[in-house]
Amino acid sequence: MGMPSFNNQLLAIAAIAVASLSRMELKAGIVTVKVENGMDTGRKHEMVELPWPDISSKLPGIATDAVSVKDDQGRDITCQVVASDGPASPALLIFQTDFAPRQARLFKIIDQAPAVKAVTLVNAMFYPERKDDFNWENDRMAFRMYGPALMRHAGPQSGVDIWCKHVPDLVAVAMYEKEKKGISSYHKDDGRSLDAYSVDKSMGCGGTAVWQNGKLCQSNNFISSRVLANGPLRAVFELTYEAWTADNVSVSETKKISIDAGSQLNRFESQFTFSGTDSIAVAAGIVIHPEGKPKLNAEAGWAAEWEKTDGPDNGMLGLGIVPNIPKMEFCEAAGHILAVAQVKSGEAIIYYAGAGWSKRDFDTPMVWYGYLTDFTNKLLSPLKISWL
Repeated sequence: MGMPSFNNQLLAIAAIAVASLSRMELKAGIVTVKVENGMDTGRKHEMVELPWPDISSKLPGIATDAVSVKDDQGRDITCQVVASDGPASPALLIFQTDFAPRQARLFKIIDQAPAVKAVTLVNAMFYPERKDDFNWENDRMAFRMYGPALMRHAGPQSGVDIWCKHVPDLVAVAMYEKEKKGISSYHKDDGRSLDAYSVDKSMGCGGTAVWQNGKLCQSNNFISSRVLANGPLRAVFELTYEAWTADNVSVSETKKISIDAGSQLNRFESQFTFSGTDSIAVAAGIVIHPEGKPKLNAEAGWAAEWEKTDGPDNGMLGLGIVPNIPKMEFCEAAGHILAVAQVKSGEAIIYYAGAGWSKRDFDTPMVWYGYLTDFTNKLLSPLKISWL
């Protein structure tokens, strides 16, 4: 048997060094993870998700409020532990970063509290002062859904509303306060934000309904809410709906919604419960307003609407829906763009829906369509995670 080559000796030495370093880091409360972008395009502000059980098994005793992340340049990165069902059920450690095409990067997860307090870029809140609104926002857009008090006043309105933002600041509380005090209406542009979108009885931008015999059977307004996570990078909340009748079938729904910093789209996970039938057709949808221009692009994996906002000079809105491919199918019906799926009781549909504003980065429909295509491509090519 010949002597091992010099290159093989170097590789063996390198492997020993990496293993030794990994053991030293573990002893010091540090674990390294490699994250790879498999796409031929770059990814900006991409959310990295690491299973919390993996981290806690590698760093026993690590606390959810005492964990930090450093990138491959030694810089601190804002991170957040996200629970699946409240603080007692940590599920993910998340952080955002950029990737060049086909780039792999190393990050250190450290058993210590962050050195600097993070800036919160998302918020989700129940706002009973405005007839039980539930409002949520990130640094890009704001949204809301209507609760029981408004239903008693105006009847069922279970669609999703949109608020436009010029600024990355969290604006919803100030908008409500100005309206309540009579300082100004949030339907007027104050240079920071405004509500220039109409929902009424429609599905708005991402609402759900049972789809039966060519008709939408929408729920009443939500009856209860709870916030599961609230920043700095992701807000997650849950809305529950009282049972309603759709084609003689009693249906109830629980809707979990999340929004990430930097994203134009929300993630919706709607679970339907019913009995007396094997399955029902459900739809997520976007209302087509007068003069709106719908575009269904099943090949690219999204559907969109380009429309004028309410008001004389409030710009244009791009709206979009990206189903959990390939479960849902597109159609245009009942005055909406719909993504329809057949579900069994207890089964959830997952989809993304949201909007972009022409007065903030999305000045043409083609720019908006490009965003949706890029978003869909990233869903189809998730980041690859490996622990070192």
